[in-house]
Amino acid sequence: MTKGERGGFKVKVKSGSSDGASPERSRTGSGRQIPAGDLRFASPSTSDRREFPVDKKQRNDFELCCEVSKKVATKYGGRTQAIIYPENERVVVLVWTAAGIIENGGFRYLFGSVLPGDAKCAHTIIALTRIGCVKAAEIVQRAVCLFPDCLPHRYDVERIRWYESQPEDIKVLLDTEFLNELDNITTGLAKYIRELGLDKMY
Repeated sequence: MTKGERGGFKVKVKSGSSDGASPERSRTGSGRQIPAGDLRFASPSTSDRREFPVDKKQRNDFELCCEVSKKVATKYGGRTQAIIYPENERVVVLVWTAAGIIENGGFRYLFGSVLPGDAKCAHTIIALTRIGCVKAAEIVQRAVCLFPDCLPHRYDVERIRWYESQPEDIKVLLDTEFLNELDNITTGLAKYIRELGLDKMY
């Protein structure tokens, strides 16, 4: 299981770093392509252990989240607007897709991508809160609030330019803090899926 192997939205991500280099790309469970290898802000211990969870329950949770998210996205269409999804399913695909993007390349990749119907990450923040990951939701909110009035620019080029102009230490901190919440996100989302019976529906 590769790092960031998560099903969800089919998102378009601006590849390459600010210096024009093109990172390698990894294929996620949904078939979408996300740039990988630009984990400049992730601590190695955090990112490495995500490649294949050692704990059996954590591994089962990870696989459950991948499977359900992929099936939900396939059912409703990978580019369907977030608001079109039924509320419970929207939580699954938004959480798993956003987590996969950030895991692959930090918030730079999140703001360089297009989450259908959630460019301002408002639904994603709500979704993280719904699964009990309040800290992760707060981290996303802090990242969003690096933009004027907490409103990311409409166009991806402008979003990336603004985000990359922010202090490096702040970006490093946000990425590292979110990566350290990935296990909690996996556990919380798996619990959410089971409690709502989504594992039986999909």
